[in-house]
Amino acid sequence: MKKFSPLTVLFLIAFVMCTITPTGASAKNTLSWNTFLLAGYYNGAAGEKGIADKILDYYIQHLPEYQHDILEKPIVRLFQTMTEVTDGGYLGPGKTKLPPEQLENVLSSTIHLIMPPAGIAVRKKDLNTIFSGGSNVSVQHLLNQNDKTLVCCWIRGATVHPKIRGAVEEYIRHNESHPNVYFQSQIRENSLQMLMLGRVDYYPIHAIPFQYTCSKLKGCSDNLTFITVNETQDDVVTYTFAAKTKTGRQVISKINRIHNSEEYKKFLKELIQEYFPADLIDIYIKKNMEFVGKEMR
Repeated sequence: MKKFSPLTVLFLIAFVMCTITPTGASAKNTLSWNTFLLAGYYNGAAGEKGIADKILDYYIQHLPEYQHDILEKPIVRLFQTMTEVTDGGYLGPGKTKLPPEQLENVLSSTIHLIMPPAGIAVRKKDLNTIFSGGSNVSVQHLLNQNDKTLVCCWIRGATVHPKIRGAVEEYIRHNESHPNVYFQSQIRENSLQMLMLGRVDYYPIHAIPFQYTCSKLKGCSDNLTFITVNETQDDVVTYTFAAKTKTGRQVISKINRIHNSEEYKKFLKELIQEYFPADLIDIYIKKNMEFVGKEMR
């Protein structure tokens, strides 16, 4: 089992603001779930549901004592706002690291979901030749091989792991013409299509968006696969966080009970089978069954 990064938090950054509805004794607390759009995670009300959309639906279904509103919020504001709340409760699973000063000012649930780290998409036919069967692969090494030119498909500002981004950006700084990097637009479908056509050799991407996008492209699942890389060894361990308020403590306690139920674990198995790359399904079912519902690591 890989060592989990203690501040690594989830694939979905959402928020829940709880306010009291002042309409009488029968009124319910309202949880306003503030989410952001990211393909495969949160797809928004108009899109096909991502993995985080379905987890949010599960929470709503199992917290019937609350009313629920779903809103969108810029990522950069989510946790900062949470630490400033003094009434009600903000909750949110996320896949970003919290600064220590913010972590000290929020409540954490037990482990919510464990996901693969970022990696690269490659052609299946190249897996055992160019990419060593998917083991001991380094983006930095791929970029700087002198005996062959392997082209990395790169999107400027891509939200992949900072060590992958750092390796690519360092290569670009030291190679003005950057022959081993091809810049692409902010469209994952285009990047995966270029990979299938042989115009690039690998594409840094997170596992969930890879699987979600690939499942919708003709021929993608037959021709491409996802592998992890040396730059990103830690699993993405996710939690639900809340502001340190009375309501926040109450809802976190209820969410912890949800995480420990056999029904939730059965639900996670189904999600993993639907949203994770095929080669990673069995290992991440095992990890989730062992660690979901445990305290922060």
